[in-house]
Amino acid sequence: MNAIRTITAAVAEIRGVALDDILSDRRSQHVVRPRHEAMYFAKALTPASLPAIGRRMGGRDHTTVLSGIRRVEDRIACEAGYGDEIEAMSAAIRQKLPATGRFELVPPEDVDVEGLAARVEAAIAAGEQMTIYADQVAALAAQVLRLEQRLSAVTAAAEQQRADLSEELTEYRDALAIAAASTEESPAVRAVLSAHRQFESDRYSGRERFAQQQLDRTLKALQTHFAAKDIAA
Repeated sequence: MNAIRTITAAVAEIRGVALDDILSDRRSQHVVRPRHEAMYFAKALTPASLPAIGRRMGGRDHTTVLSGIRRVEDRIACEAGYGDEIEAMSAAIRQKLPATGRFELVPPEDVDVEGLAARVEAAIAAGEQMTIYADQVAALAAQVLRLEQRLSAVTAAAEQQRADLSEELTEYRDALAIAAASTEESPAVRAVLSAHRQFESDRYSGRERFAQQQLDRTLKALQTHFAAKDIAA
């Protein structure tokens, strides 16, 4: 169970109300007071931010959480004996927490990282200060680590693709070199190349038709040459 939910359940047990009632929108006094106390203890006993507390307590806004905490603080200051009652409740709740008396940070998924980053960026741009809670810092750090891991994976994949492509190009270049060498050794291919060069040099001249005929003949000879090699193979 999440830290905030654990604290809320403990408050519900102490006050004799249902956990679901505290998390609901019910406004009766016997539910509202434990709800405020759960908010107060969540803030006191965990490093969770007000938005994270609100999300874990029925999806409430952080201003609602802050208002509930202040209600408890005001009662402690004004109502005799209430501070001692809160201390006793705190001791009982701590028994349900780890030996340190503090829970671990709320899960990073409970923090709106994109929204937080946008608010930080806006504050920096405006030259303003803002409060960042421990769980928000942890969530940002976790997101940065995830992005670094993804970037490393993408970079490694890109490097592998580049290496594979380089190897393919090398093989292709070698194959072309071998093909070119074997081509130069073939009389039929040399004749085609020579006829083609002759055709290009004689283009638009009186000898163009003759060159074309010579090219056709050598191409036909080349075709016959390779057909004969295929039959022999």
